[in-house]
Amino acid sequence: MKEYDIQEDMAFAYVVNRHGKSMTAQQMIPLVLAQFSAMSRSAGAVIQHINFIRRLLNGKCHKYPAKYTNGVISQLLKA
Repeated sequence: MKEYDIQEDMAFAYVVNRHGKSMTAQQMIPLVLAQFSAMSRSAGAVIQHINFIRRLLNGKCHKYPAKYTNGVISQLLKA
């Protein structure tokens, strides 16, 4: 099994934790890209993942990949 690299999700969580309530996903794209410049996602994929991380951190995501353990989610909340 490939080990989960949390680095990219930390960039998303950092932006969502600070701007998630006041900005749309579209507005957060440049902020996420500034945090993690090695990202190779399209704009649509970035928006989709911002919305996923937003739901995950708010406890509104009922189904998510097994890599998001309670420990990982707590790390993302602290980002």
